[in-house]
Amino acid sequence: MLEAAVLVGCCHGPRYGYELSRWLADEGLVAGPVSSGRLYETLADLVDHGALVVTAELSDRGPSQRHYQITSLGGARLARWVTSLEHSAVVLARLLAHAALIDSSVGHSEGGNAMSCRCQCGGPKGRCHESHEVKASATPARSVEERLEAIEGLLERLNSR
Repeated sequence: MLEAAVLVGCCHGPRYGYELSRWLADEGLVAGPVSSGRLYETLADLVDHGALVVTAELSDRGPSQRHYQITSLGGARLARWVTSLEHSAVVLARLLAHAALIDSSVGHSEGGNAMSCRCQCGGPKGRCHESHEVKASATPARSVEERLEAIEGLLERLNSR
């Protein structure tokens, strides 16, 4: 996803590496710090594939700064990323909505995360003494449909910007 984030950053005009690194962190578009080596490797790969062009700007002090700007090929590459990420966002939203239904407070044992048996025998995680399957209980704050509607509404608002 760093590639997609870099392409988005370069859509806002030419940027040099350090500026791009700070912008990615400030905007929260990367999970944690990105090493400068990884960032410059990604930039070089995008230049090699024609997604970015690089220009050097002479500096009175120190080496010249390399500015990166997106190309039409980069725009098409970003469009593919956007389509893929939108699909991933919907899948992730569905997963989160379903995962939110699991009540993690059910049947904790001294040693960890055992869940109670459906027959309430208190059997161990996985199977009870009568070989029943162990299931987590579901106590939703909102239904899956309500969560999905909220997430899809958010995605629509983001797409309309």
